[in-house]
Amino acid sequence: MLLVLSAFFFWVWYERYLSIDFNELGRYYDPEAQLVYTDAGFVWCLPAFGFLLWATLLVLLRLWRRKANQCR
Repeated sequence: MLLVLSAFFFWVWYERYLSIDFNELGRYYDPEAQLVYTDAGFVWCLPAFGFLLWATLLVLLRLWRRKANQCR
């Protein structure tokens, strides 16, 4: 579940930040919709990396516990 959440937020980060070509001021003007987008979309990477880190730590903890139980 955590990996699914992480993948979702990575997708949102890509759509909101990485796929847009910002100018030197951190803005992008969409002439069709007449909207100005700013580079504040990078915040979507925070939950993406957070969920990925959480999932990685849970997997490592489970592997460490399994190894500790096999040594007994």
